[in-house]
Amino acid sequence: MQQIILQLCERDFIPIQILASLLDREPYNLRHRHISPLIALGMIELRYPETLNHPAQAYRRKQVNPA
Repeated sequence: MQQIILQLCERDFIPIQILASLLDREPYNLRHRHISPLIALGMIELRYPETLNHPAQAYRRKQVNPA
């Protein structure tokens, strides 16, 4: 499931409601079981990192900067 989320969020920020719809999951469970661990691992970034409960919060795969 986490690999699919990373692929979906590859290019653009995607809100949890859209991710949940695409994956046929409940937003709450998707966020707590999959999105939060990916954020903790530094693999997903938030559109509004300073406001976790922002109404327009969305997620994107963290962009890797080449060294």
